[in-house]
Amino acid sequence: MAPPMKHSVALIFALAAMGAAHAAQLPEAYLGDWSSDDVGDLEITGIVITPRTYHEPGYNCDIRSVQQKSEATPGRPVYLVEMRCSGEGPERPQLVRELWALRKIGNNNVLAIAGLSGATFPSMHLLRRPTP
Repeated sequence: MAPPMKHSVALIFALAAMGAAHAAQLPEAYLGDWSSDDVGDLEITGIVITPRTYHEPGYNCDIRSVQQKSEATPGRPVYLVEMRCSGEGPERPQLVRELWALRKIGNNNVLAIAGLSGATFPSMHLLRRPTP
C-alpha cells in the first residue's frame, strides 16, 4: 500500500507545481487606475489594478493566477484571471474566476470583465480609461 501513497503524494506536488506555473502577472496595459459606469449614470472611480491585486471601493481581490487563453483574433489576447475576493464585511474571501479582455474603443482603453464563477457570476463589467 505504501507505493501507491508515494505516487499520490508525488502527483499532488506535481499538480501544485503546475498551478504555480500559471501564476503569471497581468500585462502592463491592464495595470493602473480605471473607472466604470456600469451602474446607470453613476460613475465608479477608484478602481485600481496592480500586478497581483484588484481593488474597487468596498471590494478587494488578490490575484492568484493569470492564464492567457487562445486568441480569438491575433494580437488580442483574453485572460482567465483567478482571484480571492472579499467585501468590507467579515465574510471569508471567495474564489472568483473571470475572463478579461482589453480593447481600444474610440479614445478609451476598455477592459471587459466577464464573471465565470464565484461572487461575480454571472456578470459583465466594462472598465475604461482614456488612452495615453
